[in-house]
Amino acid sequence: MYAIRVDESRKLLRVELSGRLTTDEALRAVSQSITLAEASNIRAVVCDLSQLYRGPGGLLLVSAAIAAGFRPGMRLALVGRKAHLRAAARVLRFSGLRQGTATFEAPDEAERWLGPAMRPPARISQTELRHATTLGLATKNPADAAARRRSTGGTAA
Repeated sequence: MYAIRVDESRKLLRVELSGRLTTDEALRAVSQSITLAEASNIRAVVCDLSQLYRGPGGLLLVSAAIAAGFRPGMRLALVGRKAHLRAAARVLRFSGLRQGTATFEAPDEAERWLGPAMRPPARISQTELRHATTLGLATKNPADAAARRRSTGGTAA
């Protein structure tokens, strides 16, 4: 099985593989991931293999599909346990991709490595914050915001 999620705010594509994954399912996951990445202009992809207990038999086919959809500037991080990462390293080696791919045991390491390809989280500018604070829509003090929510029945920020 597989699940694909788009984190539009960070321009990150999350692919999670689990259970038993056939070659056909893996090829569909790669194809759909490539399509979503192109449509959303995403360059950072993290693929979590940690819940996978049996992977596809056609590693060469999957590798070729990954190589066909890989674009310059894209980064692909494969995350899983050591047993997963041996197979993942073979897939990357078979793909012929030498740059922009890596394997990781920890998801936070993968996200740090993907950082240059992701958009930083949106931040409100100082001018926007000043206007929101003046209008009573925001506050710099979280205690003030909580008090305001209580006094207005939870409708104000």
